[in-house]
Parts: sequence; C-alpha cells; structure tokens
Amino acid sequence: MAQVFFYFWIAVWFLQAAWAVRLWRLGLAACYPVLVTYLLASTLLGIGASLLHQVVAADPRGSVRVIYGWYWVVSQPLQWTLLFCVLVELYNNMLKGFRGFQQLGKLVMKGASATVGLLFLAMILLEKPSSEWKHFWAFNQRNIYVALTLLSLLLLVAALYFGLQVARNVRILYTAFAIYFASEAILRTIDGLGWKFPDDNVGYVISVVYAGCVLYPALSVSLDGETIRRPASPAWPHNRRAEAEISGGLQSFNDQLSRILRP
Repeated sequence: MAQVFFYFWIAVWFLQAAWAVRLWRLGLAACYPVLVTYLLASTLLGIGASLLHQVVAADPRGSVRVIYGWYWVVSQPLQWTLLFCVLVELYNNMLKGFRGFQQLGKLVMKGASATVGLLFLAMILLEKPSSEWKHFWAFNQRNIYVALTLLSLLLLVAALYFGLQVARNVRILYTAFAIYFASEAILRTIDGLGWKFPDDNVGYVISVVYAGCVLYPALSVSLDGETIRRPASPAWPHNRRAEAEISGGLQSFNDQLSRILRP
C-alpha cells in the first residue's frame, strides 16, 4: 500500500507541475503568481520529502533521519502560509478595481511571510528537537485547516454581500481550494474523534481529495475564464437602493484604504 501511495503522489506532483506550466503558457502566471509559487514549491518540497523518506527507510538509524525531521517541520508551515496567501490572492482578484483592498491584501501576504520567517527564527533560538515541533504541527493541523475553511467562508459571504464581479477562473480556483480546506478540516476532526479510515490513516483519504481538487482547476482554468466576470450573488431581485448604499460604502472604504496605504 505504501508503494502505491508513493506512486500516487508522484502523479499528483507531476500534475501540479503541469498545471503551473499550463498557467504560464496561457499567460496567467502574472495573474496568479502566488498560486504558481505554491504549485512549484509544493512539488519540490514533496519530491524532497519523498527522497529523504526513502533514505531513512533504508537506514533508520542514519543521520539523514534528523535532516528529514527538520525538513518536515519547516516545510509544513511554509506550505500552509502559501495556501493562505493563495486565498488572499484569489480575493484580490475578486476586488479588481478596488486598489485600496488590493494593497491591503498584498500587505497581509507580506505580513504572513514575515510571520513564518519569525517562526523559523524561533525554531532556531528555542533549540527544541524536531520531534517536539513535529508533534506540535501534527496536533494543530486540524485547527489550521478549520481556520482556512472559516476564512474561505467569510470571504465568500463578503463577496456575496457586496455583489463582487468574479471571473470564472477565480470561481473554479476558489471552489477547489475551499473544498480541499473543508475536507481536511472535516476528515481530521472525524479522525480525532476516533473514527477509522483505510489502514487507520486519514492521509490516504485526504490525498485522494487533494488530487481531485488539483485536477479539476488544472483542466478547467482557461484564458477566456479570466475575462468572463459576473456577480458572485445569485440572480434574484435586489433592492436597488440597498445595492447602491452597499456599493457606495464599499467604494468609500476602498478610498480610505487607498489614502492610508498609499506607497
């Protein structure tokens, strides 16, 4: 089973790399630089972890075991930070034309990057073994994905409330990542309650869900999908006066942010 799992992940990494190349060939890499960075970083980190794991399996008592432990501990928060930044990037795309909100989004991504840098510095200064950090991250994986799921839901509600114009590509990407976050949160919560999965490992189930969430946008994102935009809210009758007030409030807040965050 472990060998099948290994080849399965090779296919997922190949798919991620192919998706990044496809975004570049479509000319969409400039629209989603954080997404492309995540896809490439996730692929390289996954391949590196797999190679180190193979060495450790062949020589369990070797010095590479310590390197593998630290590799996992560092790569996990890095990938989670990139996933958070991908979510912010998608929301920035929804807010095209609202310069203030887009500047705020970029500031949030810079803050997240600085935070993970400080975290890595703390790992060095605290001088704790990698096993303690690994236990800490493994214990908090569920909480991290619950937070990402709640953030996805909050941003969706905001998009619906303000009736933002959303590109088809963004809808596809947002749906895929939201499903992945929610699946991770739900499956890890169920696993924490003591329910059993195949081979008592929730990772097998999550990996299949993740593969589907990568395959769907990799095949569906297109060049035309970037120009086709429609309101995020459903097509039901609206109160025009309320719509105007909401739109005016959003524009006013955007103007204030533009003045505050002016470079």
